[in-house]
Amino acid sequence: MNETRAIVRKAVASLPEKQRTMLVLNKFEGRSYREIAEIMDVSLASVESCLHRAKLNLEAELALRFPELVRDRKFGPATRVQRDEDEQAKT
Repeated sequence: MNETRAIVRKAVASLPEKQRTMLVLNKFEGRSYREIAEIMDVSLASVESCLHRAKLNLEAELALRFPELVRDRKFGPATRVQRDEDEQAKT
């Protein structure tokens, strides 16, 4: 059990800061999307989009260690999605 927790912590830590912060606020602190938007001074749509990417990125990271737990996907295994808006601006 401790090994699983360590793996999950490492996967969460690997997320870009904005995704990690929003995920922690939502999943670990129980904050609503609206509360997160207010705390981080972003739009509700931004929170929705960022948390969606965070969940996909987490799934992709965890699929490397626990492939049997990842849902079967019509289009193949989970892949990393664009990590965050900052990286998007670089390209």
